Amino acid sequence: SSSIIPCLLAYPAYSSSSIYIQDQLVTIIINMAKVPIARIQMVQAKVIQFLINILGQRGRKVKELTCSSALDKTVSKAVIALARLSQDSSTADMVIKLGGLRELVSLVKVVPTQENEIPMAIMVAVKTITSCCNVEYEAELGDSDEVGNSDESFV
Repeated sequence: SSSIIPCLLAYPAYSSSSIYIQDQLVTIIINMAKVPIARIQMVQAKVIQFLINILGQRGRKVKELTCSSALDKTVSKAVIALARLSQDSSTADMVIKLGGLRELVSLVKVVPTQENEIPMAIMVAVKTITSCCNVEYEAELGDSDEVGNSDESFV
């Protein structure tokens, strides 16, 4: 079982530009992130960078509505996966160093709150990451009451 994560990420699907394949990979990552030893292996396999790259796709133009919905769903899952992976300080610190916190904050500023669940998931992820690293986040996100009272079932 210790070699499954590197094998998964070495598979050609990992570098696929298909949002549907990426969504499947993120779903696997979310489920595996529940297991502490798997989190360690995923960090070593550079899953955090993969997830941050998915967050960056939210800004790309998508022609079809179905692809746009799939992209939103995948981005939302990537946010949840980052939160799950960031439940210890070393991983949360790595997310910050790799630009994940900056990417999350920029996402919350461009995604309309009435559009979908991404903004709430982002706020929960930011709270999880920053609480592990003692980093201030309220000024970046704006409404700190919403972050403080958010439903942490996303994580």
